[in-house]
Amino acid sequence: MSPDAQRLAERFLIQSNEEAFSALEKECGEPEPGCDEWFRADVEQALSDKSPGISHEQVMQEIAELLTSARKKQRLKESA
Repeated sequence: MSPDAQRLAERFLIQSNEEAFSALEKECGEPEPGCDEWFRADVEQALSDKSPGISHEQVMQEIAELLTSARKKQRLKESA
């Protein structure tokens, strides 16, 4: 992709995100008082967390297993 095309794509994405955010802001209204402080504290807590992370692959495997189990239960329920 040429640099000009990349800049145009980036500008388009930024504009699309700003429009989507504005629409969401109009739909949801102003955030509740204290929301910003709560969010910032939550982010700080997450950033300071030193526990070992979980790989994307592991999470995806666990989700796949949960979905498979839920589908089996649903099939058993439907056949009963």
